[in-house]
Amino acid sequence: MKYTRFEALVFILGSAAILATLVLAPSQSQSAEVVAQLLLIPILGAALHWGRSGGFLAAVLATGVYVAMRAPLLYADGFTSDAIALIGIRVAAYSMIGIIGGEVATRLKYALTGLGDKALVEPETGAYSAAYAARAIRVAIASWDRYQAPYSVVRLDIAGEFLSARRPAERRKMLRQTAGALRGDIRLVDDLAHAGDGRFLMLLPNTDAEGAATAATRLRQVAAESLDALTDAIRMTVLSSVEHRTELALLAEALEPTTADGPGGPTEETAERRA
Repeated sequence: MKYTRFEALVFILGSAAILATLVLAPSQSQSAEVVAQLLLIPILGAALHWGRSGGFLAAVLATGVYVAMRAPLLYADGFTSDAIALIGIRVAAYSMIGIIGGEVATRLKYALTGLGDKALVEPETGAYSAAYAARAIRVAIASWDRYQAPYSVVRLDIAGEFLSARRPAERRKMLRQTAGALRGDIRLVDDLAHAGDGRFLMLLPNTDAEGAATAATRLRQVAAESLDALTDAIRMTVLSSVEHRTELALLAEALEPTTADGPGGPTEETAERRA
């Protein structure tokens, strides 16, 4: 099953379950609690579509809305144990769906792809493979030529001497940790691939060069913190379809598998939906 279908299915079923709790709730339920329950729906949608980062932001916004709705009660009665418990339950529910749900959704996205074709996921890091990245970039270039949909690739290279100084087991652990940190910092609509030897590719649909450069600065710091290294050990390169179409095509060619039956990747239909 493609993740887009899984996302839609879970969102529909999850929203139906949330609405069902309102139907089954006592008829005298306060309007603030009804709205608080409905806020779970956009949090669920954000977690499924944008991952942990989007889910976290949605949870924070929902918490702010809920506390604002409960402000009159807090002003009248103060921070009673009942009021604190009520707010605490809502914050816990928002956090569980937004943050934990977003993390689970991110992992499922890569797992579902691996179930379809194991060659599309790089086992060392759990990120997408170089072959997947090659096909994704080719599809993005076609989408740019046809629809002018911007697409950017942020390449992150960890210095070879930094990795070579580690034992193989330690090196694999560091790469997996870095992949997890990078995956958690990008949007769920973005893709993370590992081309081997500490070369990570962040594939960013609907992102221009300026947006990709901003993301690259942030991701460099994320990787440095994950590796417990100075940012000097990490080199960033930003390629955008607007300014670097030729370079992107050459990158896709370099990433293509050399075997005759190279693995697939995202189809042009998938790219059109993203555009």
